[in-house]
Amino acid sequence: MIRSDYILNIVFFNYNFLLLMNINPWYITGITDGDGCFSVSIIKDNTTRLGWSVSLIYILTAAANPANYLMLELINTYFNNIGRIITNPHDNTFNLKITGLINCLIVRDHFINYPLFTYKLVHFQLWCMIIDLIQSKQHLTWLGLLQIIGIKEHFKEGLSEKLLFNFPFYIPISTPVYNPLLFLMNIHWICGFINSDGSFSLLIRKDAKLILGERCSTEISITQHSISLIVLERINSFLGYGSVKPKSDKPAYRFRISSLANVNSFINLFKEAQFLGAKALDYADFCKGVEIINSGKHLTQAGLESIRLLSKGMNSNRTKFE
Repeated sequence: MIRSDYILNIVFFNYNFLLLMNINPWYITGITDGDGCFSVSIIKDNTTRLGWSVSLIYILTAAANPANYLMLELINTYFNNIGRIITNPHDNTFNLKITGLINCLIVRDHFINYPLFTYKLVHFQLWCMIIDLIQSKQHLTWLGLLQIIGIKEHFKEGLSEKLLFNFPFYIPISTPVYNPLLFLMNIHWICGFINSDGSFSLLIRKDAKLILGERCSTEISITQHSISLIVLERINSFLGYGSVKPKSDKPAYRFRISSLANVNSFINLFKEAQFLGAKALDYADFCKGVEIINSGKHLTQAGLESIRLLSKGMNSNRTKFE
């Protein structure tokens, strides 16, 4: 159950208005490319003939912020309310969870029409293989179950010790080729992707050369595992500015827009696009900060403090509607 303080905040953010909004299908694909998960559960079940049951799962995760709860409700509405939103207190997140063959067929159709771009595309293709096996009732046979276990091996969570112990002779399969249709990339997908793996930042650093002793700067960044590097490169090419560089502390890359001119170009390009959830609030504050810098008011103490205040309420610090 969602906490009462979240419900109170939702009311003040005009709950009904947000639910009437239309969400762009590419946004759902973009956010799934970052924070979505396609998986299969194989558990002991003495009520079945084989003693094991197979369940399909699609999960979309977002930080436990009331704005994100509304965003997940909007996405669930797009999917005809076939999922449910649950709170995970262990990592302070909301999860939109869709299960069952019929429901997952609806999810599958969406991602066939609006395909994924990151390496998550491979996980989706594996997931579809399992859907085909379940549709044809092969999961009710030992051969089909062994095939599903061989497919599950390639998911991020892999195979549990229990499955490895009970099915040492499962049937391994080859991983599908990762070949995303990157020419389909568009600003709506990028919005969704930034929602999950991107950030908008207003930065203040010390600079003794300036009268106020501090310098303001802006940054838009997206981080991705190196296996999906081609996606960041395509974003760079699509926008025509920014840079892609490796992160020193992990096998990942970061796309970054830092110059004020390019940040303004980004804001102008995305005027007709739609950010949702807590990221929409971050983006609104980010744009306020950029406007202060554009006007030159950041060179005054009042303008600098306004940017500092905006920055303190953004990204991981955002816990309520403001």
